[in-house]
Amino acid sequence: MNCFEWQNRSSDYLDGTLIGALQQEADGHLERCEACRERHKHFRQILAVLESRPRAALPIPVRGEPMTAALPRLDAAQLGKSRWQLVPWYVRTAIEATTIVLLILAGISAGPKLRVLYERGIERNLSELNQAFSDVFEPEAGNGTAELNLPLARGKAGDAVSGDTAADEFVSDEEDTAENEPGTTTAIDQSDVRVGNSEIWRFIVKTDSPHRFRAKIVSILTGLKVAPTTPGLGGIEAPGGIQFDLLLPKGIVPGLKRQLQGIAPPAPEGQANSPMTETFTWFKNKSRRPIPEGRTRVVIWLSQM
Repeated sequence: MNCFEWQNRSSDYLDGTLIGALQQEADGHLERCEACRERHKHFRQILAVLESRPRAALPIPVRGEPMTAALPRLDAAQLGKSRWQLVPWYVRTAIEATTIVLLILAGISAGPKLRVLYERGIERNLSELNQAFSDVFEPEAGNGTAELNLPLARGKAGDAVSGDTAADEFVSDEEDTAENEPGTTTAIDQSDVRVGNSEIWRFIVKTDSPHRFRAKIVSILTGLKVAPTTPGLGGIEAPGGIQFDLLLPKGIVPGLKRQLQGIAPPAPEGQANSPMTETFTWFKNKSRRPIPEGRTRVVIWLSQM
């Protein structure tokens, strides 16, 4: 008997129904073949486990009519399923789709509220920054002046406290042609400077040391009676220089313009007549964004030469 024949007769061999020569051939094959002997051992273990299981009698209706009797219905726990899995699929699909839609609508409605919270956080940080500016001015004994100890904020151009440069839309002031053209380092009489409403005055000072000139700018502003708590008084460090962005009283602009022109460094030697080497330029624009009455926006850019 070979392996194929023994496997075909293994069920009868386990039941003990093989007799005579077939029984002897099966025994002889198991003695010679290790693979069939291991298989026979495995079958015996399965039968031993089945024999150890408790037996239960079939219900009477099943014993009477085994082919037509109705079997008892199993509950969800016996089937290993949750109650949600037993709900019809079309009901589950409708409920799940409705839940997804409600979650999306909730996210959309929560967006504006989250934005308001974010903007409030930004405003709170700006308030703390303004308070920090006011705390660094300490009156000196006897003369009532303020000692400068302003921190230099770091950021990008347009992040000043008094407004967002990138968000402004500008339109030229065609009514004041005398002051609308870009200025140069020529002498300017203070009486010729006229400051209108909703204007943005921009001064550009080119220097090889913006950080050194930053202290001069702050000194000029404080000398012109700019309040120590004015937002943006410390300047903002940006790529290529330092920017001051402030809301100032109109009356300060003429004196500020004259003093900035006075501290501007001379043009490089041999290039004094080139417009590309001018160290002090200015211009003004009308802003579409409202500016408080009696004030004007001043942007001073200390550019790295």
